[in-house]
Amino acid sequence: MELQAYTFQNDEGVVFSMGRDKAFDFIFRQYYTPLCFFANKIINNRDEAQDIVQDCFVKLWDQKAFEDRPETVKSFLYLMVQNKCIDVLRKIKTRKAKEVQIKNMLTDSNVEYFDEVVFAELTDKILSQIDQLPATMQQVIKKYYLEGKKCKEIAVELNSSSEAIYKHKTRAIKLIREKISSLISFFSFF
Repeated sequence: MELQAYTFQNDEGVVFSMGRDKAFDFIFRQYYTPLCFFANKIINNRDEAQDIVQDCFVKLWDQKAFEDRPETVKSFLYLMVQNKCIDVLRKIKTRKAKEVQIKNMLTDSNVEYFDEVVFAELTDKILSQIDQLPATMQQVIKKYYLEGKKCKEIAVELNSSSEAIYKHKTRAIKLIREKISSLISFFSFF
């Protein structure tokens, strides 16, 4: 198995050769700090810039890009760091746009919209809880709240007493409140 030698030139112009591991170590030591400065200038976040540069070195090692043309490693790294920085900026821009969209939705001019959303979601939850009630309670609640009938009218229709209808209605409301109490407290936070 033949070991490939990589030829480099240091700052003083001295040309030297070394194996793959040492060549990678040399490249890392040579370009890590300048690449971090370069990335930080683009994204203005020192920690993120260091992460980007480290990721690029990992990619360089995995792709073995410097094995084919070691003389192009510098430009390859700078281009890779620049592209990664642009990707990060795009993600930040997208995230900020979503944050602005949410803030705009919650501003005073859009409170009515938000109220409508809350009302629609609460109504949906209440209706689904009504459908889970025992049959008589379902009938009483639907007739009382959805059809607007009085307890006496419902009692006549269901051949029951007004007191029994009132008890069914009260018990149904209690059951529904228990089921959706966490949702109500969540929306009352706003």
